[in-house]
Amino acid sequence: MKASRSIYLFFFTLLLYLSCNQDDPLEGHWHMISARQLEEPFQKDTYHNTFDYPVLAKEGEGNCRWGAGVGVYDGFGGYTEKPYINVGPSCFGGNFTYKIEGNNLKLYDPEGTLEHVGYKCDYGCCEKQKEFFLDINVEIDLATLKDTSKSVLQLEQLSLITNFYLGESLTSISDISTNSDRLSTGFKFITIEEISLALEKQKVKIPENKRDRQSIAIYPNSNSNLVLLSQLLAKLSELGFSKVHIAMRDDSDLLKEIKVRYLEVETNTTIERAAERTIGEWLISL
Repeated sequence: MKASRSIYLFFFTLLLYLSCNQDDPLEGHWHMISARQLEEPFQKDTYHNTFDYPVLAKEGEGNCRWGAGVGVYDGFGGYTEKPYINVGPSCFGGNFTYKIEGNNLKLYDPEGTLEHVGYKCDYGCCEKQKEFFLDINVEIDLATLKDTSKSVLQLEQLSLITNFYLGESLTSISDISTNSDRLSTGFKFITIEEISLALEKQKVKIPENKRDRQSIAIYPNSNSNLVLLSQLLAKLSELGFSKVHIAMRDDSDLLKEIKVRYLEVETNTTIERAAERTIGEWLISL
């Protein structure tokens, strides 16, 4: 009798262990592309977004990150037996039913229309810094910060921060060729003279009682010279901003993760030989 109980207990424990340790086919890192842009076969280098499961996206962690949770939902407020992924909210929100076919993930809207297709990306198939700036229209390689004691890992009150990006243009337009350094809000190129307007457009999105706390974060390409950054700092000083946070990164493995750190810099800082030095050289010297 005892032997029989021991056998049952053994198999029950084994089944419990196996059920708890089965790999979830949804788990992993996915590169996503809109079904409207779908190519056959799926092109790994054309993805427009990323999606990690079961790790949820954190506020401010990169641009346009997708977080996901799995459950049963029909998209209209009721529950069914179909699995769903809740996507958002940094870019958009929505509930999608999904299918996994090998390494492909397909997301469907409540009407059954294919909206997005994903390809599972294992370790080493992509660079995390590239994904951090995936939807930004300038090329950015952040300077590497060796002494992290001078920086902060995360900024407070992200809703109060206006971001500027400085790097080589990834888009060729009529008056500017690709590979020229540009200042960007992330989606739109702007000039130094247009900074005030860009700040005002962001300010109206901030609750009125907090608008005097608007702050600035700058993400610069380390290989660009200092001319444009010097002009940006001078303009921000003129507009009443006494300090900004400039993004750098630690020396972690970019195939695994990127840890962005922020260095506080006064806008009235004097930058000598701006045309002769790179942003990375200057930041490391601070």
